[in-house]
Amino acid sequence: MKPVIKIWAERYGPINSLQYEWSFGSSAAGGRGHRKLGYVMMADGRVLRMGMSAQVDGRPVDAAARVTIVVNGTGRGLDYGVLLPANSYHGTVVFEQPLELRRGMRINFQSYSNNPAITSAVVSLLIELDIVGQKLY
Repeated sequence: MKPVIKIWAERYGPINSLQYEWSFGSSAAGGRGHRKLGYVMMADGRVLRMGMSAQVDGRPVDAAARVTIVVNGTGRGLDYGVLLPANSYHGTVVFEQPLELRRGMRINFQSYSNNPAITSAVVSLLIELDIVGQKLY
């Protein structure tokens, strides 16, 4: 069985369309320039599942929001994204064709919905790693 890791990024405040605003532990995320930031793959692997949760002052989000995966500054399109349905707290997708990644690639997320009411949101990925026989240093 291969090891699986979960990575996540957060956003405090509104979700703005076509922005790379997700923070991987840095409160400075925001704007288009952040497409080059994000999580760096430490080993080859594949993205199996993506999830998103959000709220509006403790209530479910009243309008849908979509977020997609960005690798090395290039968006992977709607096939590799998750939809947070209207009137819900979370959405999840299992990718029929996992997204293959290589060591050193940078992962980030791009928003495709404007929702100024959202007060906080989290996006997460479940990644299966290929580390058998790889040097991790």
